[in-house]
Order: sequence, then structure tokens, then C-alpha cells
Amino acid sequence: MTQAQTPFEAQSEIEQLMYRMTRYYDNQDYGNMLALFSEDCFYKSASRGELSGKAAILEGISQRPKNRLVRHLITNVIFDMQDENHASTQCYLVGALNDGGHPLKQAVPSVGAPAFGEYHMKFRRENGVWKITEKVTVEVFFGQQITIR
Repeated sequence: MTQAQTPFEAQSEIEQLMYRMTRYYDNQDYGNMLALFSEDCFYKSASRGELSGKAAILEGISQRPKNRLVRHLITNVIFDMQDENHASTQCYLVGALNDGGHPLKQAVPSVGAPAFGEYHMKFRRENGVWKITEKVTVEVFFGQQITIR
């Protein structure tokens, strides 16, 4: 039996999980990224649609161009703990990319407007370890350009 966590301990661990997932994705380290997900995970984004399970997620994210440099900043994390083994978060994200910048050898310009969105995520604690069970990316401002008169 695993030891119960305080909400503060769970939040701290889950936020680190979110940061690691984002860093692994940005660095195209998909093996380590997917190790953070549960076996029955669900992943949804506008660019990849709905994907269920690690194999489908790996297939979807592996279609990303190999030379694409991406950086995501996640912030304003709102944490909710449903019980000792279930939690959820919502956060804002800002993303920038360059299709000729990976691997990073020098500073490169961001291509297009930064993307602003949200991550809506669910987590389950399995054998004392938090895993991502669901990650939904909500696009809010993605490349729109506004003309002001």
C-alpha cells in the first residue's frame, strides 16, 4: 500500500511531471515523455486529433518534422485533487517554433506569431507514482494575425 500524500505534495509532484513532459516533448525525447503516461492514456490536439494509448500517441507525435525546434512555456497551473489517487490541472501555454532549428546550435528566430493555448490534464497515482491519463490541448490564439486600422 502506498503512503497518502498531502495535496501540496501531490501538486508539487504533478507540476514537475508536467514540466518534464513538456521538456521531453520539446527535445523530441518521446520515450521518456511517454513513460510519464498511463497505459490507457488519452491525448487530444487540433493537429493530431484524438489518440488513445501510448503507441497511437507515439505514432502521432513522431510525425513532427525532425528539424522542428519547439519551446513551450506552461504557467498559471490550477491544481485540483479529486482523491488521493486522482487529480487534474489546467494551465496556460505559450509555444514558439522554427522548422530549421533542431537540434539547437544557435539562437533561431521564431516563425510566426507565438501560439497561446491551454493544457487540460488528468492524472492517476499508480503504485505511488503519478501518471498522466489525459492531455488535451486547447488552442486559444494560434497564429492569428490581427490588423488594426
